[in-house]
Amino acid sequence: MLNVGNTSGVQVRKQQQNARVTLSMYQEPPNVEVTLEEFESYSIDRLQMLKTLELVRLRGRDDAKVEKAMAKFLPLRTAEDREKDEISHFILRMAFCHSEELRRWFLTQESSLFKHRLDQASRDEKMNFMKKNRLVYDQVDTEEFAELKQQLTAVHLANKTSVKEALNMPDVYVKVPFTEAIDLIGQRKVFLKCGVAYVPFDHLVTILFARFRSTLSKQLAIAFRKFNGSAAARDDRLLPVLKNLAKHHIGPDYGTVPQASGNAITPEMIDGLAATAMPLCMKTLHNAMKTQSHLKHGGRMQYGLFLKGIGLQMDDAITFWRNVFCKKMNVDEFNKKYAYNIRHNYGKEGKRKDYTPFNCVKIITGDPPKAGEYHGCPFRHFDEHHLRASLRGINEIDKESIITLARNKDYQLACRRHFEALFPKGNIDAVGNHPNAFFEEARKAIGVKPDPVKQEPVKQEQVKQEPVKTEVKTES
Repeated sequence: MLNVGNTSGVQVRKQQQNARVTLSMYQEPPNVEVTLEEFESYSIDRLQMLKTLELVRLRGRDDAKVEKAMAKFLPLRTAEDREKDEISHFILRMAFCHSEELRRWFLTQESSLFKHRLDQASRDEKMNFMKKNRLVYDQVDTEEFAELKQQLTAVHLANKTSVKEALNMPDVYVKVPFTEAIDLIGQRKVFLKCGVAYVPFDHLVTILFARFRSTLSKQLAIAFRKFNGSAAARDDRLLPVLKNLAKHHIGPDYGTVPQASGNAITPEMIDGLAATAMPLCMKTLHNAMKTQSHLKHGGRMQYGLFLKGIGLQMDDAITFWRNVFCKKMNVDEFNKKYAYNIRHNYGKEGKRKDYTPFNCVKIITGDPPKAGEYHGCPFRHFDEHHLRASLRGINEIDKESIITLARNKDYQLACRRHFEALFPKGNIDAVGNHPNAFFEEARKAIGVKPDPVKQEPVKQEQVKQEPVKTEVKTES
């Protein structure tokens, strides 16, 4: 019997000599010195790679684009390249460990990068990676394979759509505890017996991907707890770089209210904008508010900050909400219960924090709406019947495409597809991460250019090259 991932002796040495080191669990940070310029350039290159992966995920699979970005930003041709890969991962881990939203984004993109590399790796590279990380699974021997051949063949044939694929029976199976193969079991891609999943070697990609994701998730939580006690948190040279990296991971935050101009948003315009330019999540909130003359707290926050981001000034916001709510209450009640919160969102009350509109990730992963609530993402929180009714006015082909994406939990892709159906000539590449981006691009598509929201580009500052140790062991 062979332990897959735990071969030894001459065979292991031969594999280690021939296999490129393209996969890593990033368990231990490298103990090396880099200049401040390298620290910043390495991290920016990796951030550009991760943003490329995010864009490809939103547009649809494009391996050629990913490979081109890999060659430019994160090649793995030499030992120096691999060292850069390790260093840049831990730099971004420090930058993105400070909030749930940042951790989630980093985890998603790093997992995509690992999955791409895993798909490109040879069997020897995967075996070498498994051995290095002590991922040991027993291979099904000849005798056991003969006993289970009928069942394994039946599972194999059930998952193939062509005769050519059906004839290509896997030659290596491994035994994996069923708790590590939940996704494969759910998709009925493996045979299950006595708590053991019999996994074709090629399907180990799913197992390794799940292990990488769960490990990195735990490491990010540890990094968050320990960062404040680390050397990086006390280094005035590194802290601005780390903050700048996290600041630019998803584009503009739409936190700055555009100043009044010829395109300024007024309360009288909002009904028309809801009908023509708002994403479905905000249109749903607007319609509910108009129908019921009220929104609960979650809806007021999501919609109110969105309106702030598209340019509704504070005084106009108070007027807008008062006009709607006062159909069911008097002005004194409105001022007592709601006016303060509006001023608070604009940074004029309390701690005077200038709140930013919710992005798509925050809306999708936030608390789901309860009875009488309308916040959240329709593509995630609506049932299929309700979602279908909300997509009226769109042809059936586009509607089915959107619903299929939502059913497959590709909520941001569903929103992008919705935008494409509404505005065929619009810039779909700018849509999918933020409701306010949807609004801006919709306005451009219908011939109205919104006021720009300024954002500083990610750039490398000219700094003196001084060596700095990447002392981040507290994160591992």
